[in-house]
Amino acid sequence: MLRRLFILSLLLVIQIKFSEILDDDSESSPLSTTCMKCLCKAMGCIKDEGCVNNVCGPMHITQGYWEAAHYKTSDPANRAAFEKCTNNVWCATRTVQRHMRRYLPACEEKRSDRLRCENALALHKFGPNRCDRNLTASTERKLLSCLDRTVWKWLKDDMED
Repeated sequence: MLRRLFILSLLLVIQIKFSEILDDDSESSPLSTTCMKCLCKAMGCIKDEGCVNNVCGPMHITQGYWEAAHYKTSDPANRAAFEKCTNNVWCATRTVQRHMRRYLPACEEKRSDRLRCENALALHKFGPNRCDRNLTASTERKLLSCLDRTVWKWLKDDMED
């Protein structure tokens, strides 16, 4: 019994240390994969865009946005780390999820009439202080069309099974 408790304790310590190494918050992601894909598409997601006018990567992330999302990291102001992360799809997606985890609940309180993904896009485009602003009709149409296509695809796939 004591040996089993020791092994479980050791596994817990290893898991905690491994999470620290990966900088994994171990919290659930606030946005679904579908919402993330549609958010990217609504912004004109281009995989190898690089940095243009201080906005980087397929998710169009600014350094201030990145710093706010990675407020726990040791050196968030590092420009090279910012560019490397935002131009890597996995890291950019994780940055958006962390940013949403931090700011989306307050935005949803401001605009409870919108879908979570609409609030997320407004937060992503306008920031936490102006996320209650309306999206342009074109941007909103791109987002909702993407979400609709996904739902119809799921329904079609379910009917074929």
